[in-house]
Amino acid sequence: MYGIDGQQGCANILFDGKTPGASLDVPRLPKMNAIEQNDPGTFAPSRNFIYDFEAYRFFVRDEWTPILAHDDHGRVTSGSWDNFHAAHRQGREFKVGVTGLWDDPLQMEMFTLLGSGWVHTARQWYEVLTHPLVRLAPTIPLKYRSGQWDVSWAFLRTDGLARVRSFDPAARVFRDWETRVACRWFVR
Repeated sequence: MYGIDGQQGCANILFDGKTPGASLDVPRLPKMNAIEQNDPGTFAPSRNFIYDFEAYRFFVRDEWTPILAHDDHGRVTSGSWDNFHAAHRQGREFKVGVTGLWDDPLQMEMFTLLGSGWVHTARQWYEVLTHPLVRLAPTIPLKYRSGQWDVSWAFLRTDGLARVRSFDPAARVFRDWETRVACRWFVR
């Protein structure tokens, strides 16, 4: 995780269930400034740090094209299913902006790249699995804290259905649920 204030974070999930993680000690690097370690020796160690880069630049790949947007019931609000389906047939890369995945009073939109997807032509649905989504409890600055983060995977459909599997790395517990989400789909 990279914060806008120069702070960074790294979290690990150890799924084997046998060997808790070792300390997160890293070799002493002259520009690395450790801030804190959380849960060393557990199955979910994390750390926050600053690495003093000599130059810090932002690069933007502004080549994503919005292709379809729908509300949480799959009603198209912009774009078209035909263009979406054509882009899938062409093997284009997709990403999605999702609103409503978690109980969020601000209804923040979360963006993620996507894995493999399937088109159901008769129903005009697209189904796809997201990359892992790491969620942190709000704090300023944003950082990893003990027991304050989790990871989820979402199976999304263009009819607004989302099936979510979250994993609490500290408790080592999965939780599954369904919800309805609004999405904005992009291709490049």
